Amino acid sequence: MNAIKSKLYKIDPFESYEPNFSSFDRSGWGLHGLFAYLITRLTPKIIIEVGTWKGNSAIHMAEIASSLKLSTEIVCVDTFTGSPEHWIQSHSQSFNDDRTFSDYYDDLKITRGRPTLFEIFMNNCICAKVANRITPFPVSSDTAWYVLNTLGVKAEVIYVDAGHE
Repeated sequence: MNAIKSKLYKIDPFESYEPNFSSFDRSGWGLHGLFAYLITRLTPKIIIEVGTWKGNSAIHMAEIASSLKLSTEIVCVDTFTGSPEHWIQSHSQSFNDDRTFSDYYDDLKITRGRPTLFEIFMNNCICAKVANRITPFPVSSDTAWYVLNTLGVKAEVIYVDAGHE
């Protein structure tokens, strides 16, 4: 296991996860050119992504690190429960796009009253073959800061794309 993953978990969270390759979903936002630029120049050992959604940008960063033969670990901090625009109609209407509230709500893929974004994220990381570089941390950003700070984790790159409100 990677350094931070082994500090957070006794067992790799990906270890017993059975992927569904037909559900692989690379949709999501990403600053792909910027990621390539930063990773190439900074050659980070640790990247922290705050706000991961389905993992598209983390997967892309992992692919860049892999192509450069870096041993980069990407810690993905997210509650995986969505933002206000997914739960409140007035928030989704404030975005300048053609999506409806129903589109935002449907993105959560709610099962038994709970979003299944974490499962989608896990599946995507495995299907993209980058689970060995990614450490999921499904907590709030303030909890993540406290835990990672207490563990002495220092990242060379921190990408924040959380809490759109």
